[in-house]
Amino acid sequence: MKKLLIFCFVLFSVTVFAQNYQRYLVDTLSSSSFDGRGYVNQGAKRAAGFIKKQFDSLGLKPLNNSYYQTLPIRVNIFPGTMKLLVNGQFLLPGQDYLIDPVSGGGKAMLKAVSVNVYDKGQMKKLLNSKKYINKILIIHKPDTLSGERIGEFGALIQALGDLWPILVLSDEKLTWSVGNIALKFPVFWVNLPGLDKIEKVEYEVEQRIVNLKTNNVMGVVKGTGNNQKYLLITAHYDHLGRMGSETYFPGANDNASGVAELLSLAAYLSKNPLSKNLLFIAFAGEEAGLIGSKYFTNNSPIPLDSIDFVLNLDLSGTGNEGITVVNATLFPKVFDQLDSLNKKGGYVAAVKKRGPAANSDHYFFTEKNVPAFFIYTLGGIKAYHDIYDKRETLPLTEAADLKQLYIQFFNYLDSVERPVKSNAGVK
Repeated sequence: MKKLLIFCFVLFSVTVFAQNYQRYLVDTLSSSSFDGRGYVNQGAKRAAGFIKKQFDSLGLKPLNNSYYQTLPIRVNIFPGTMKLLVNGQFLLPGQDYLIDPVSGGGKAMLKAVSVNVYDKGQMKKLLNSKKYINKILIIHKPDTLSGERIGEFGALIQALGDLWPILVLSDEKLTWSVGNIALKFPVFWVNLPGLDKIEKVEYEVEQRIVNLKTNNVMGVVKGTGNNQKYLLITAHYDHLGRMGSETYFPGANDNASGVAELLSLAAYLSKNPLSKNLLFIAFAGEEAGLIGSKYFTNNSPIPLDSIDFVLNLDLSGTGNEGITVVNATLFPKVFDQLDSLNKKGGYVAAVKKRGPAANSDHYFFTEKNVPAFFIYTLGGIKAYHDIYDKRETLPLTEAADLKQLYIQFFNYLDSVERPVKSNAGVK
């Protein structure tokens, strides 16, 4: 009985430590001190340095004598003034409007003209009449757009943004991203009920394109089996950064939560190594187009055929409705084992199956025939790529349970050969 009580106490203590450690990591990485882990004020660079220190303190070793894999990145940033007034009313950046990620900058006070981009006659006049010079175009995004037409509308707006400043009125949630080119003029996306007749718009936007160096952060736990096989645990640490000097995007769920899960696993597995080598990678540049993982797979410091499996963690902060496994249909036996481990341990409500998708850092591994799962959590907050994805509202509902599930999963992967892709899962 005494031994059982000691075991339960140790298990409880480990669980509490894991929860507290992950909360600390999420709260730290999503704080304003990291500037949204983007490219204004070197937010991403400082986040990489923080993760490197965590790797070192947890006992992970550098790969080929370095924790860093350095790569180039080109981004469009908005480091300073971000001002927009409509009919003399100040709009709040991030809350009332977003600037397009590929927007240009500048300063102007312009008369507004409303246009319908689907009216061919009006568009012809627009392109041929001088009366639209020194105007800002007011464009209403149709509510009926879906599928490919949403992309077509966005491409049309960007094409016009090289000719005029634009203000797009939309009833949909404002969602930001990272761009690597810049239009000639600013393009604003506005969601503010009550904006009826717009007559005058004033703006001032500081913008520039920068070419930088960024880093994938890598740490190794050597296996006990003296083999050359690797299991990878990955998560991207970058986010959207700042939109002007006053507004930043915390990225608590996307993806401070995934980095926190990765580091929590590293804390455990560094003290409980497997027979295969473990490589932990915090990827750079995911939000800018999976740049870090693409660079890694094209310039891998280890042979890609030595990687038996990749587990990519992104959006790991909720989970009350379970998890979804991308690439599950490619590796059905591995998925079934993960599902079985979950049912046996009662970790999360459901393990849901999804096919291949190019939606996170697993993608380029899959393209190079390296077995990989991307797992994201379900339920809870809906904030995504906005200013509301913050630490105060991120519950980390199943963080401790997911850690236990992933430990069991990696013990399984450690005991089997590299899985073979199922042709039935390829569409």
